[in-house]
Amino acid sequence: MKNITILGSTGSIGTQALEIIRDHKDELKASVLTANNNIELLYKQISEFSPELVCVYDEKKAKELEKRLAVDGINIPVKSGMDGLCEAAAYAKSDIVLTAVVG
Repeated sequence: MKNITILGSTGSIGTQALEIIRDHKDELKASVLTANNNIELLYKQISEFSPELVCVYDEKKAKELEKRLAVDGINIPVKSGMDGLCEAAAYAKSDIVLTAVVG
């Protein structure tokens, strides 16, 4: 099993990567997902892929997502900002980091 971090999972490259993971669930796992501010799509991705860590770059949106996850009983760390993105990129359990963020 290969654990994958996707930096920018809500963008076009990130969503395409998740399609591949979806088709190869026995070989690939989305361990970490990050987004800039699209918490609606990120929430759906969390529900489907059950990552171990998520990051929302926008700190206000990260707090919104954290509250929503708590209400739904989903216990997953939600990081934010550049520090959170760096933590996601350096996640020790990931074998592969896909960088699909703007800039």
